Amino acid sequence: PVFCIKASRVRSEGGFWAPEVEEIFPPGVDPREEWTYRLTLGMGLIAASFYPREVILRFSDFKTNEYATLIGAVHYELECPRCGKGLALKPYEKCPRCGSQVKTRKVELEPKEANPMMGWRGVSRYLDPRFREAFMMEVEAMIRCHKKGLTNLIPMFPFVRHPEEAKAVTDLVREAFEREGLKPPKMIFMAEVPSIGLVPYLFNPYCDGYSFGTNDYTQLITGTDRDSPLLPFNEDIPAVRMAIATVADSAHLENYEKYGVLGPAEGMAGPDGRYLKELGICGQAPSDLPGFLKFLAVYLDYVSVNPDAVMRTLELLVQVEEELRELCERCGRDPRKIALELSREFNLWDPFGRGEPGVSEFRARWLMAKLGLEPADEKA
Repeated sequence: PVFCIKASRVRSEGGFWAPEVEEIFPPGVDPREEWTYRLTLGMGLIAASFYPREVILRFSDFKTNEYATLIGAVHYELECPRCGKGLALKPYEKCPRCGSQVKTRKVELEPKEANPMMGWRGVSRYLDPRFREAFMMEVEAMIRCHKKGLTNLIPMFPFVRHPEEAKAVTDLVREAFEREGLKPPKMIFMAEVPSIGLVPYLFNPYCDGYSFGTNDYTQLITGTDRDSPLLPFNEDIPAVRMAIATVADSAHLENYEKYGVLGPAEGMAGPDGRYLKELGICGQAPSDLPGFLKFLAVYLDYVSVNPDAVMRTLELLVQVEEELRELCERCGRDPRKIALELSREFNLWDPFGRGEPGVSEFRARWLMAKLGLEPADEKA
């Protein structure tokens, strides 16, 4: 995208493109507009296919080593005494237009990082002056979809590291929508960095929900390179479960304390106009790990799975929810007993070693509300 912006700028300022660049962008095509148009088309197709159901679409999350493989990540600036400034994808000694000697400067848009997985990616990249304009092209594509009535398209922000970044990026998107006279959309954060799991209350003011990216979450919590063939990689462990539970309890407790809503709050808004927080998960963990799915059913509003796993996961969810109903009945619908039983099953305990259940009574009540069960202490 940055190369598209640069190519548009060179052409608009009277510069020229080398033949290999002209092959990519035919005459009359503005690279920046073409990129935005194609992205709008893709977003719109997905949103329209499910309208009016909400569609959560994650903004780009390529890492530097992935961007470096794209056309234009490495390019050359040419300076010809007769033709002016030019743009090329390979080095030239002579101007491809007039044959004059040219000055050539190699440009590499992506830095070489030792560990791209933890480097310049996600929200940190969006806010960086080197990439902000490219990110705003993504925002522009989403704005165009909303203008066409596809307001079910919800943006999701990956790799949110700091509350300050969370505020800055959501302000950026909100202001862009408001400038166009549009209502800002819901905004979802990927919960995949441990900082969100440790202090979710600092991120809550800036989003309307979270979606857990268990691959990165597990990688960063356990210090395990998920691509390493030498190390075991498993999302279904107490440390990851606790990190998910902390965020879920923080978000759902806010729904209850502010708006009195206990249980899933899909699409609901409070009297102040703010959306109630919803939580989900991305990736293959829900469909690949049945035991983990049971834990997720206790803590999340929804799960996202790959298309080939939809039916299998639905069958598992029906089974899991039936098991949870039986557990609630076996415990006499007593929130304390349910919390203790779930703590044993998920191996979640007070992190200070006092033997207290790691699953809260609030979570037990939230689960019963989700399953349509009335707690014993609330029966007439």
